[in-house]
Amino acid sequence: MMAQPPQPIEVIVEKCPCRNLMITDMNHKILLKVKPYNKRFHCQRVLLDPNDNPIAKLRKKEFEYA
Repeated sequence: MMAQPPQPIEVIVEKCPCRNLMITDMNHKILLKVKPYNKRFHCQRVLLDPNDNPIAKLRKKEFEYA
């Protein structure tokens, strides 16, 4: 049995107060959330599922000059 190819979906990215992002489908069902996660000197964000369970931490790549 062959796997089905991925199907495109349309999403809405909403900017919420406090620098949060919410990704919803066209019926406004929450798919993902992105919230700030500041630790030490790194500006990070955490990707959450609809139940606020963390999926991944995102960090801006910093360039070092030699």
